[in-house]
Amino acid sequence: PPTFSSRRAANDAVFREKLQQMALPLASLVQLSTGEVHPRFPGTLLNFWLLTDAELESLAHFYHQRTPSRWTFHYPCPITWSSDLSLEEKRRKIGKFIGLRGCESPV
Repeated sequence: PPTFSSRRAANDAVFREKLQQMALPLASLVQLSTGEVHPRFPGTLLNFWLLTDAELESLAHFYHQRTPSRWTFHYPCPITWSSDLSLEEKRRKIGKFIGLRGCESPV
């Protein structure tokens, strides 16, 4: 039987478009020092929006952005990180770091 979301998607073009948007895959970023990908790196745009504060902190640390090191500025879009940022600010910074459009610093 059809689910609520599939029935709604069938009748609502905007909802269908949003579901397609959230399913967009994200290219993994590798850690420069090891070549590994963080185990919680978001595989889709939806997974990015579901990251918790602890996961954002872990990503920043894993990719040398929380604690500066010789690797910090070798990433394509290095960021300045502070653990006292709000969840929204952390998400925006990680979004910028991994190359998502619309995550630039507010003007």
